[in-house]
Amino acid sequence: MFSLLPLRTAGFEALAAALAHPEPGMRRSAARALGHRGDRRAVPLLLVVLADEEAAVRRAALSALEQLGESMLAMIVRDIWRGNPGVVLLVSDARLVEPLLAALRGGDAGARFAAAVALGALGDARAVPALARALSDDVAAVRIAAAGALGELRDPQALRPLLEALEAGREAPDAVWTDTWNLQNALLLAIARVGDRRALASLVAALGDELLAPQAARALGLLGDSRAGDPLLSCLPSRNAHLRQAAAVALGQLGEQRAASDLLQLLADPSPAVGRAAAAALQELDDCDAAELARAFMQGHAGRVSELARACRPSAETALLIALLADRRPVTRLAAARRLGELGDPQALPSLHEQSRWWNESDAPVRHACRAAIAGIRRATGAVGSEPVPAGPPGGSGREGTAA
Repeated sequence: MFSLLPLRTAGFEALAAALAHPEPGMRRSAARALGHRGDRRAVPLLLVVLADEEAAVRRAALSALEQLGESMLAMIVRDIWRGNPGVVLLVSDARLVEPLLAALRGGDAGARFAAAVALGALGDARAVPALARALSDDVAAVRIAAAGALGELRDPQALRPLLEALEAGREAPDAVWTDTWNLQNALLLAIARVGDRRALASLVAALGDELLAPQAARALGLLGDSRAGDPLLSCLPSRNAHLRQAAAVALGQLGEQRAASDLLQLLADPSPAVGRAAAAALQELDDCDAAELARAFMQGHAGRVSELARACRPSAETALLIALLADRRPVTRLAAARRLGELGDPQALPSLHEQSRWWNESDAPVRHACRAAIAGIRRATGAVGSEPVPAGPPGGSGREGTAA
C-alpha cells in the first residue's frame, strides 16, 4: 500500500500506479509529484486523471499538466468545469475528448452545457453516445446544447436518438412547453445537419405543427432531398410569414424549378423579409428571366421590373409594381406609380389611393404621380372622377385636402 511520504521520491512507474489508488489523497499526491518531476511521459496519464470523480484530484492533474507545458489544454478543461462555453473557440485538441466527456457526465449544469458545446466543436464521433444520453438531461439548456452538438458531429449514429427526442417532445407537459419548443427547434436543425435522408418523413410531419413549421422548412432545405419540394410548395400560401420565408429559402436551396412562379408572386409579399427570401431563392434557380426579374425588383428598378415581367411573367407585373409602391426609395415609388398609371389595371387603385395620402407618403411628387395614375386608370376603364382624398388620417386633423 502506498503512503504519502514515499511518493515524493518514488520513481515514475510507482507514481503512475498511484494515480489509480482508491484513496483520493494518494491520487492527488501522485499527480502533484508527476508534475514536479517534469517527465512528459506523464501527460497521457494525467489526461486520464482529468476524468477523476474527485475535484481535488482533477485540480492536481491540471496543475501538473501546466508544469509539463500543457497550459492551454489545462486552461480549457478548467474553464469547461467552471461552465465557460466561450472557451469552445479554442477547442481543437483530440486529447480533450475524455476530459470533456467527464465534465458532461459529472459536472454541474454549467459544466455540462459547456462540455456539450465543446464536444460539438471538437467534432469527434466518440462523443455521440454521451451526447445522446444528454438529450434527456434535467436541464433544458444542456439538452439543447447536446442536440446542437450532435448536429455538428453529423454522424449517422446520432439520427435515431435525435428522432426519438423529437417524438418525445410532443408529449412534454405544458409546464415546460417553452423549453420543449426550443429543444424541438434545435432537434430539427440537428437532424437536418446529420444529412441522413431517412429523416425526411419526420421533418415533413413537423410541417404540420404550426409552431415548428418554419424550422421544419429550414431543416428540409438543409437536408437537400428533392422529395421535399411538394411539401414546401404547399407552405408558400401560408398565413405565417415566417413559414413563407423559410419555405422560400428552402425551395431555393433545393433548386426547385417549379417554384419560380410562386416565388415571383412572393416578391410582392406584405412582409419585406419574405420578399427578400423569395428574391434570394430565385437567384438559385436555373430560370434566368426570373432571377433577373428578382434582381431588378430588389434593386428598385421599377421600369426594368415592368419590362421583364411583361416579357416572362405578365400576370405578376401589376402585383410587383404595387409592392414597389412601398419601397424605401422615393424614386422607385415614383416610377412604380407612373408605370401603374400606364398599365391601367384597376387592381392597382386601392394601393394607389393609399399611397396618395400624405400620412402614407411623405414625398409630394409620388403623391401627385399616384393621383395621376388613379385618374388615368379611371379614364381607361370608363369610370368618371376619382375617389376623393380625405382631409386627414382617420381620427386626426386635416393637413391636406384633395390636392397636394
